[in-house]
Amino acid sequence: MIGDPHKGLVRVSAGGGLAEKLAERGGEEIALCFPQVLPAGKAVLFSALPTLEPDKATIEVLTLADRRRKIVVRGGASPRYVTAAKGSGYLIYANQANLYAVPFDPDQFETRGTAEPILDEVAYYKYTGSSQWDVSPAPSGHGTVVYRRSSVGLPEMATLQWVDSTGRSEALAAKPGAYLSVNLSPDGKRVALMVGEAPTADLWVYDFERDAMTRLTFGGSNRFPSWSPDGQFLVYASAGKGILQVRADGAGQPQVLMPGKDIKVPGSFTPDGKRLAYYDFGAGKAQIWTVPVENRNGLLKAGEPEQFLKTSFSEQDPAFSPDGRWLAYSSTESGKNEVYVRAFPPPASGQGGKWQISNKGGDRPFWLRNGHELVYGSGSRRMIVRYTVSGDTFVPDKPRMWIEKLGKILDGDMAADGKRMLVLTPVESAEPPKQEHEVVFLFNFFDELRRRVPAAK
Repeated sequence: MIGDPHKGLVRVSAGGGLAEKLAERGGEEIALCFPQVLPAGKAVLFSALPTLEPDKATIEVLTLADRRRKIVVRGGASPRYVTAAKGSGYLIYANQANLYAVPFDPDQFETRGTAEPILDEVAYYKYTGSSQWDVSPAPSGHGTVVYRRSSVGLPEMATLQWVDSTGRSEALAAKPGAYLSVNLSPDGKRVALMVGEAPTADLWVYDFERDAMTRLTFGGSNRFPSWSPDGQFLVYASAGKGILQVRADGAGQPQVLMPGKDIKVPGSFTPDGKRLAYYDFGAGKAQIWTVPVENRNGLLKAGEPEQFLKTSFSEQDPAFSPDGRWLAYSSTESGKNEVYVRAFPPPASGQGGKWQISNKGGDRPFWLRNGHELVYGSGSRRMIVRYTVSGDTFVPDKPRMWIEKLGKILDGDMAADGKRMLVLTPVESAEPPKQEHEVVFLFNFFDELRRRVPAAK
């Protein structure tokens, strides 16, 4: 049993063969994961992780006979069912840095009683709520639990720094903060910041020249900001609301640009600001769309969306070229993320030519203003590709290294001239972190489990 981040929940024979799809992701889900076949082999226990809102993660059971899903716990992730004694079974699951256990009936797929906390300081990822632990029943039935000890999910504080292709860095005047992402303005004089603790975050704008911060949103889960070409607006994803817009100078309140409960992530505008490219998860995988946009009386108004690609792959990170003729994006077409370029708008006769840009994995393409270079990420590296255009044909060169290793960063955005990047670097503590890399084994764990959580009668 496999939780595939692009396909949902699939089953593959131990002897090999084709994967059988058991369940697809819903509109707001990024993964169905941590699957476990329950006793008798009639159902699968798993967790469903939503985008941006891990508090809304659910633990569910899928019955194999009819492929129906049943929610058994709300606000939990990374579940495991264990049989700790004759007639007693437990569901163990994570909520943030804590593990909980509750008696569980594997035949009726129901919890019995109240969940009790059994472990703390278990490492987890704040964006999704998934936890780093597992359990292995010992032959004697006493059980062993293993987990990575940590009190936090992500670094809390970061600094803003410029980094050039030689690795030389220059810190900005802005004080360290709980920054989660950066997005440079078209003129390079400001940066949009996600600030807060995942899964909640607010948008701020930092002005380099004035050394001043302006807060744009107040509460909620506000992410993935993208600038309008004139620098007047930021559009961004808001969990459960769709794509919102807000003035970059802080005047006025955020307004809905494109409503929707599924996650819509803005990518970039055409140079004239008349069309926005974005991707969503409405079909259980990321798909790229574009939508016409116009400024009416100081507010952006969106028209009817049009799907850019119709494939069975996950495609995201859309970025328009400086002349608006091309759209770069990342796709899982090859089995892993690679960067591609297609003509925009697509020819009336079809999608037209497609050119693969990266060759060893790639994402987050960025066009330089010089009109002949494209930058993309590949792990900790940044690659750069020169290109030419001949009529309707895009001619990319072989990728070359811009910087081999950026070091430990949380996020980064390339300056329009391609000479440096603005990066978020975690603040290093004066003392080395304690317990962050400890892997703990707990033997005879089921004895403690039975003592702490009495079996349901």
